[in-house]
Amino acid sequence: MGVAILAPMLRILLPLLLLCAGAPAQAAEAFPRTLIFEPLSADPRWPAFSGAMQKYFRRPGSRVLWAATFGESFPFAGSRGSDRWQFGLQAAVFTIWDVQTESQELINTDFIVGFPYTWRRGRWTGMYRLFHVSTHLGDEFVIANRDIARVNLSYEAVDAKLSYDFDRGLRAYGGAGSMIRKHPPEIKPLFFQLGGEAAGPKFLRGLLRPIAAADLQKWQQHGWQTTGVSLRAGVQMENLQLRTRRLQLLLQYYRGRDPNGQFFADIVEEAGLGLHAYF
Repeated sequence: MGVAILAPMLRILLPLLLLCAGAPAQAAEAFPRTLIFEPLSADPRWPAFSGAMQKYFRRPGSRVLWAATFGESFPFAGSRGSDRWQFGLQAAVFTIWDVQTESQELINTDFIVGFPYTWRRGRWTGMYRLFHVSTHLGDEFVIANRDIARVNLSYEAVDAKLSYDFDRGLRAYGGAGSMIRKHPPEIKPLFFQLGGEAAGPKFLRGLLRPIAAADLQKWQQHGWQTTGVSLRAGVQMENLQLRTRRLQLLLQYYRGRDPNGQFFADIVEEAGLGLHAYF
């Protein structure tokens, strides 16, 4: 991937190496059972196993799509105690399908793979990540739309996120990142993210709890004028000991830059219902 990618990778790996060198052997563990940095429930591109029916109010072409995601975050190594760190892998495939066609044709597939280094200090958690994104149109969609202007979007990027846990199930987070290799080369590299989540008290004998989440993103490519707004609310089932293992049934709304890579220049608006599982 070249020198341009090796430098940010070393910046991510160096804190892990220093922590491993300075920590006692018994403080480290392989394959931790829980994640330090909890999933961002409203982020349209957070790895999970999910499916959602989406009704579009503003989008070129099809108006009802099925969106499916196959992915997860896997910690390889980490430390124990109150001040912790982890290093691992994030990977996901994001797909959208046109349910209004006879064969329910595949429209677009995005692939994401990244290497996050995460840490916790009291109520604060953070994540540094190097990741790759590539996007591809579906064969049936290309055949049916031969005049479409294809964009082979792909890039590597680095980003950092910081999260704070308040009382009463409230959480706020923010972050920024930059592409370090990109195609097409004229794409502007910077992006920012801000969001929050709220979880209510459990009900139904402790099985479920209400949740709501908002995620806001801005990209330099769009001149900072467009804000991607993702809102989700519904119920969540979670494991008491392994909190990052959860199942969510959420109503969702999104307006902003199309998160599906081939259509990143389009502004879309959609609402739907999704089921999201994190393990």
